[in-house]
Amino acid sequence: MKRFALILVVLLVVAGAVGFVVRSRGKVVALADPPARPVDLVTDPVISKLIDEAFGAVVRKPYDPERRLKLGMIYESNKLPELAVTCYEQFVTLDPENAKGWFHLATAREEIGEVASAVATMDRSIALKGDYAPSHWRKGLWLLELGRVDEAVMACEVAVRIAPEDVYAKMAMARSLMRADRSSDAVEILEEVVRGRADWGYAWQLLGTAYRFSHRAEDAKAAFAKSIGAEPEWIDGWYGDILQYRAGYIDVVRRALKCYARGEYEEMLGLLLPLRSHRPDDVALLNNVGQAYLALGRFRKAADVYGEAIRKHPDHYGAYMNMASLHYRTKQPARALTFLNKSIELNQGVSKAHEMRGMILWGQGLFEPALASMDCAYGLDARNPDLLVWRGMLQCELKRFSDAVDTFEQAVEMDGAPAGAYIGLGLARMELGAFDASEDALDRGALQEPGNPQLRTARERLKVLRGLVNDEGEREVETNDTGTLEQG
Repeated sequence: MKRFALILVVLLVVAGAVGFVVRSRGKVVALADPPARPVDLVTDPVISKLIDEAFGAVVRKPYDPERRLKLGMIYESNKLPELAVTCYEQFVTLDPENAKGWFHLATAREEIGEVASAVATMDRSIALKGDYAPSHWRKGLWLLELGRVDEAVMACEVAVRIAPEDVYAKMAMARSLMRADRSSDAVEILEEVVRGRADWGYAWQLLGTAYRFSHRAEDAKAAFAKSIGAEPEWIDGWYGDILQYRAGYIDVVRRALKCYARGEYEEMLGLLLPLRSHRPDDVALLNNVGQAYLALGRFRKAADVYGEAIRKHPDHYGAYMNMASLHYRTKQPARALTFLNKSIELNQGVSKAHEMRGMILWGQGLFEPALASMDCAYGLDARNPDLLVWRGMLQCELKRFSDAVDTFEQAVEMDGAPAGAYIGLGLARMELGAFDASEDALDRGALQEPGNPQLRTARERLKVLRGLVNDEGEREVETNDTGTLEQG
């Protein structure tokens, strides 16, 4: 009996040297301690707190695999993939039948450059759950990195077959087809992906590349113009799980801004408000919180936050511009103009400020200064067709119809020209008596946006003007300004 007790003590001592002893699949396994936060690499207080709390949870219950998985996802999402690999390896030791665990281990191994190992690890995940399409297309992308193009195509084909509506599967498929010298097939897939998605930048970038490989230079140029600033992004449900743990200030703000773009304003506030305790004087944070309140219609809250930003940063133009937006939204143009003028005084190089000033002056019937403001805005953002539309409309208000025609014609030649550019062109042309050309412009506007409420008004104006022309083609009455568009 004493001998048995001595052996037991020795076993426990040895186990303590390597970490924890747990039972997995009926076997006793020695499991190392979880990796702790490297204090020299992680200094952000938000990230530090998140890691330390998750680490402590593992220490308290070392046999709970989900706690190690969470710690791994926190490390991976905050750019510490080496530590994530260790956590995921410990997770699959505890729960080897969990496909998601092998999936996360594979993505982390790929991040640290172990691509071949990542492919083999993803195969373990696929063996456990073969109907999860992202496992296949991620494997396909990694096979491309290894130069195994035919295998990559097959992996992506499986992904598309499993989930034919998965946009990322289609983009991965297109990438593999381009590497396989099948650019025309890639073009067909990507044209379907971008249809109706003008803001899907990376897909447009891939389409531009596919066009270029297919020797379609003009199409490539147009596609690349829609992809400026795009970054590759490959998201799926399982990988998306780690994004909730991105806790660094920049990452949280990026997520918040994506929420704003999707109209998820409450979610945006939920991300930003906890940051205020760490950065109470951050003017960008204050302005973003105010934007969320403004979008939600909580105007008093927005005013309080913008007011705090102005008090703490009296020389920051953005705070004044945001306060101007609030007053413009709440139909207080005079107060909006006061804050806007201060914003422009502090920084004359912001196109949006001049545009807003022009809209306010326009609403007050001050067409000449409004046009001057729109000219300033366009001078700072010459790729924005909307500014040309506003400019042309103001020229119509001033009865400068020839100038307006030139402005609208310039607008319709730009990528992303709105239907209003064609409608404005039609209105300006009809005031000059060019009725057929006017009708042609209105027809083009109708093709682009059939339900635009200004179309009916414009067509009625055209009908009236045609009826005012005598047999010699001379106008019997003076034109008026009833044909101009309303402010959008």
